[in-house]
Amino acid sequence: MQTGESRGGCVVCGSGEAHTSVSDPIDYEYAVVPENRFEYRRCESCDSEWLFPRPSDAEIAAFYPEGYHAYNDDHGIVARLLVGMRSAVRGRKYRSLLPNGRGSLFDVGAGDTRHFRELAQYADFEFSGVEIQPDVAARAREQGYDIATGTLETMDVTPHEGRHDIVSMNHVIEHVADTIEVMSKIQRMLRPGGWVIGQLPTNTGWESRVFGSTWAGYHYPRHLQVFSRKGLASLLERTGFTNTKIQSYPHCQIAISVQNALLEWGWKPRMEFGRSPIYGVLLAASLPFEVLAAVCNRSGVINFSARKPAA
Repeated sequence: MQTGESRGGCVVCGSGEAHTSVSDPIDYEYAVVPENRFEYRRCESCDSEWLFPRPSDAEIAAFYPEGYHAYNDDHGIVARLLVGMRSAVRGRKYRSLLPNGRGSLFDVGAGDTRHFRELAQYADFEFSGVEIQPDVAARAREQGYDIATGTLETMDVTPHEGRHDIVSMNHVIEHVADTIEVMSKIQRMLRPGGWVIGQLPTNTGWESRVFGSTWAGYHYPRHLQVFSRKGLASLLERTGFTNTKIQSYPHCQIAISVQNALLEWGWKPRMEFGRSPIYGVLLAASLPFEVLAAVCNRSGVINFSARKPAA
């Protein structure tokens, strides 16, 4: 048992009591081997997990290889169909949060901004965001988007204070070094009554229990924390948000969990963008389980939304 913040307290809820949950994590997708040894610890209070010791900014940057999937259009046929369906659901959801079908959206981890073009089909958005990769952010600016280079933790958000109707962060909060700082800045950036909305993996689903240390939600070493539902709700409450809603969502993550398990058992395929040649087959085969888990509200991925109190 580890006790106290000095021994690695919970970065989600602040509790000081934790135990080691994964002692020797492995990067199955990209085979990144950090210079230092890390482990995942699980909070005794909220059940969230986090990478310990906390890596430096330089170490975090080295966790992302050139072929990282978020910066490459690596979707197969099945994945493209699912991404299209997700875009439609997401676009309608975002539209429902805007009173007149118009508003300002800031995206944390904007990537190549392909999702901006998808969302523009559903509402009249003014898009902006922040992206950690300089070349990716530069390409987004070339397309006319207001994209800052860096992270929200280090970004000066003064020009954005009280400006945005929605701040989105899909599969981002699990990557950031300081969760409290990020959510506090989002509070400042939102207009009164504005919404933070996003998606992330959770360890309080069936998938993490089935796959254990090969569960794709760890995405080691890039996921610096893995949220439980209780932990996520606590973080949102601690940073002043209300009207919190957390709900399961069907996602392709389980195909990566199966792939990881096969790699753990000794399979050695050619990997590209973190995906094996049979990724599409695994994705199609896993859909029934994923849909059932989502229907039962026990998926390995959750959507969340929360509101900044109105003035």
